[in-house]
Amino acid sequence: MKIFLIQNQSPRKSRMVNKDLAGGFGTATYFGKSVRARLLTWAKKGSIIMPSLTLAYLVAIFRKQGFEVSFCRDYHRVGSADLYLIMTSIVDCNSDLEIAKYLKRKFFQAKVGFIGTFATVKPEFYIKSADFVIQGEPESYFTKPIQIDNLTGIINVPLQESLDELPFPDWSIFPYKNYSYFPTLKGKPFLPVISSRGCTFSCAHYCPYPLVSGRSWRRRSVENVISEIKYLIENYQIKSLLFRDPIFTLDRKFAREFAQQLIDQQIKIEWACETRLDCLNQELIDLLYQSGLRAFNIGVESSDEVVLKDFKRLPIKADTQESLISYCQKKGINISAFYILGLPSDTKESIKQTIKYAKFLNTNTAQFTICTPYPGTAFYDEVRDKIFETNWEKFDAYTPVFKIENLTPRELLKFKDYAHSSYYFRPGWLFKFIKKQLSSK
Repeated sequence: MKIFLIQNQSPRKSRMVNKDLAGGFGTATYFGKSVRARLLTWAKKGSIIMPSLTLAYLVAIFRKQGFEVSFCRDYHRVGSADLYLIMTSIVDCNSDLEIAKYLKRKFFQAKVGFIGTFATVKPEFYIKSADFVIQGEPESYFTKPIQIDNLTGIINVPLQESLDELPFPDWSIFPYKNYSYFPTLKGKPFLPVISSRGCTFSCAHYCPYPLVSGRSWRRRSVENVISEIKYLIENYQIKSLLFRDPIFTLDRKFAREFAQQLIDQQIKIEWACETRLDCLNQELIDLLYQSGLRAFNIGVESSDEVVLKDFKRLPIKADTQESLISYCQKKGINISAFYILGLPSDTKESIKQTIKYAKFLNTNTAQFTICTPYPGTAFYDEVRDKIFETNWEKFDAYTPVFKIENLTPRELLKFKDYAHSSYYFRPGWLFKFIKKQLSSK
């Protein structure tokens, strides 16, 4: 059997599109219309290039079954096959439909299906244009022998319970040397890894990550993750990696054992992860740094605790947050802080204070997105009547799509532009960035 995996190059040229972010919905970065904001958008466009872990897992699964597998980013160049799988994203969902229609016309005898987060939560959007839609983790479905006649309709699949049973992702057919996570991680080749799936925190109210992976937390063994890293170094000569787990240090025992194994086995790799600061302490940070950790991605979201609580976000105590960020930065650990503008209780003053607080923390990078109610989340259901945008592609984390009480969409866009421009074009950040670049050289 011949299989084509398709994740098409985005037609949205003015924005930096990364389809594997936002829990698989994808993002379309656009900081604003000002000269400074446009310059920042251009700079980020060539620095963060994130591949799809799901597709790499599927390549390994299909090859293990003896199938011929190809990957394509331009669907017009796709050749004849028995099965076509299209990785969906909300930011290019209309293009996804066009791809399926094209394939059905040209290869009418083949099966065409959709996978991904948006396909999982809105299968009805896709099913008329294809033979089938996979709801859930496609790895769980395709590890079993494929019965091509059964690939029809909406197929709901269970979670992949044992993550250690999955083969390591196969990156050989992807342009992996182009992938990048600069400036957070400078080493290339760079690849992502995931050590756990699912998340139990209350931010699932608005966070899209559990929509495919669920609330049930499952993790791989330390031995399995270490083996994958050795495999990636041996086969792809990677110099850095990013853990895509929503909270990598949720299990501190696992994090300690993992770091100690990297040290004991003298595995030289720079790595980063996403976590919550209240899942860290100085002792753990020291061990992770010794093992090669060089960056944390953290969600601050807002500086206003009332705004956060209204949003079902469990706040982190300010003194804990500030002391741990300071400790990390003194050690040379990059901190990327994420903020959300336009939360339901936000006011002009609360957003101004959040931007001011971001500058006070002065992390290596700061990202200011616009609050987006993703379909499938409880937050989406909560504000459904306030959503004014009918084009799903505008749900890209940088465009207002629903009404909030205290700010207009135009005001939010101005704040987004101001947040990025004023953060990066100030002496306090520029001096720090230049100093770090010179010291790293």
